Amino acid sequence: VVWALIALDSNNYSVPTGDSTDATTREKLIDYILGKELSAGGWTLVGNTPDPDVTAMAITALSKYYNSNKEVKFAVDKGIDVLSDIQKSSGNFSSGGVVNCESVSQVIVCLSSLGINPNTDKRFICDGKTLIDVLLSFSVNGGGFAHQKGGDYNQMATEQGFYALVSYKRLLSKKTPLFDMTDVFRSDNNAGGENGSIKTPQSNITQNGEQSNSNNNSNSGNRKSKVHIYLY
Repeated sequence: VVWALIALDSNNYSVPTGDSTDATTREKLIDYILGKELSAGGWTLVGNTPDPDVTAMAITALSKYYNSNKEVKFAVDKGIDVLSDIQKSSGNFSSGGVVNCESVSQVIVCLSSLGINPNTDKRFICDGKTLIDVLLSFSVNGGGFAHQKGGDYNQMATEQGFYALVSYKRLLSKKTPLFDMTDVFRSDNNAGGENGSIKTPQSNITQNGEQSNSNNNSNSGNRKSKVHIYLY
C-alpha cells in the first residue's frame, strides 16, 4: 500500500476505476497506512516494535500530505520521533537485529521528502556523526555500498544508498522529492498520457519501453533504444 501511494503520486496519476464499485483512492490508501500505525508511533510489518525501514517508507508515502492532512501530520511527527528514539548511539539503524545500510538510506529518503536536512538535523546526529556520515561508512572500495559495515559490495545496499544520496542532493538543490517525478514527466492526469505514451522533454516512451526521437532518426537509422523504469 505504501508503494502503491508512492507510485500514484510519482506523476499525480489518476486511479482507473473500471467496473469496480469499490475502487482504490488515495484517501483509502492513506487511511490504510494510518490504520497500521503502532500505538506508540511508527510502523512495522509484524509485531509491535517499530521498524526503521517500514516507518521511513510509510513517512515517505505520506510526506506529500503532511501540510494538508492533520492526521497525517500527527502520525508523521510521531514517526520521526520514533526514528530518532530507535537510532543507535553510533548513528546506525537496525532492522531484524542487523545494523545495515538500507535502513539508514530509507531514513535519509523520508527526511529529505519532508524537507528535513538529514545532514544537519540535531535529532539524528550521534557522536558528531550525521546520517550522511553514517551512510558513507558503508561504502566499499571500488564503489557501491555493503549491506553491513566491512562487508562486500551488495546490489540492494548500493541501489538504496545511491538513491538516498540522490534524495539528499535533490533537497539541497531545492528540487522535488526523490519519488515526485512531475519535474520529468508532463502529467495530464492520465496514466500514460496521450495515446498510451509517457511524455518526457527528450522523447516519447511508449508502454512497451521503446523510445523514439525524430530528431535523431538521421543519425541512428532504424535503431531503437529501450528504456526500463523501475520503482522500488
